[in-house]
Amino acid sequence: MQKKNKLINRYPGSKQLAHKDVFSAMMKFAMDVASDDYDFVPPTFTLPGRNEGARLNEYMANNKNATYIAKPQVGAQGEGMALFNEFKDIPYSLENKDIVIQRYLDKPLTLDGIKFDLRVYVVVCGLDDMKAYICDEGLARFCTT
Repeated sequence: MQKKNKLINRYPGSKQLAHKDVFSAMMKFAMDVASDDYDFVPPTFTLPGRNEGARLNEYMANNKNATYIAKPQVGAQGEGMALFNEFKDIPYSLENKDIVIQRYLDKPLTLDGIKFDLRVYVVVCGLDDMKAYICDEGLARFCTT
């Protein structure tokens, strides 16, 4: 799609899909509306945020053996992510970074014991009379951690 002679790779206003903090807020809203349809989403906390630190601390107190993952609200390729088990061990200060914290899945889906994710690319050509094309090639990413 071109806009004023510039190529763009997402629709304007699509921050909801690209930023972890906004996406998690949308998922929380969806879970409030239809909780049974979203039971696959791990508990998520956005820090700093209104009462989020207290909610996270309480959740962690009730789930002492769980592992948590902290992610920068905007980031890619795992940069800045960290695992921890206790509230006092949140890996970076809240004054310096806005972060999203999720309960880490105890038994993630693996392929031969290796975590992975799949990327499927879709081009949406129109929203009024929806038209989309799915690329018949994708990307599989594998992780040893």
